[in-house]
Amino acid sequence: MEIKIIAEAYRLALSLGFCRVEDVIKWVDNQIEKMEKPPYEIIDISLPTHDKPVDVCLKLLLVKGDIDEELSIKITLGLLQRYLNETEDYKNVSIWLYELYVHIPKNCDLLVEEIVYITSAVEFAEEHDPGRLSEAVNELKIFLSQFQKFTNFIPS
Repeated sequence: MEIKIIAEAYRLALSLGFCRVEDVIKWVDNQIEKMEKPPYEIIDISLPTHDKPVDVCLKLLLVKGDIDEELSIKITLGLLQRYLNETEDYKNVSIWLYELYVHIPKNCDLLVEEIVYITSAVEFAEEHDPGRLSEAVNELKIFLSQFQKFTNFIPS
């Protein structure tokens, strides 16, 4: 797997706020251990443990390689799915999911439509129809479950 694709997934996750700088550094350290000659930009991410998320996002952008935006988005959706399973924090997941849709490439219109529909359903149920909230959250879980296989690219 191209390291740039995973770096982009982590950049998205970090910029949305559901991934921590420590998570990125853990992944980078793991990559460095596997590489005979890790590139400087990967080492640079690993060095400072006190960087702000915005600084680490900028460093992740500097990772060289080919980018597959669609795959990076799917990996990020898989990370959201993992987070939701671990925390049951549907409210933040819905917010992050909605914020993620602006990063989705133009050729993925159906994905954007699904995200807008599901996040709107969760928000509407929360504000106007609490009786349907569990149904909306279940739809959110079902939607994200299709991206679980993409977490195989990221160690837990």
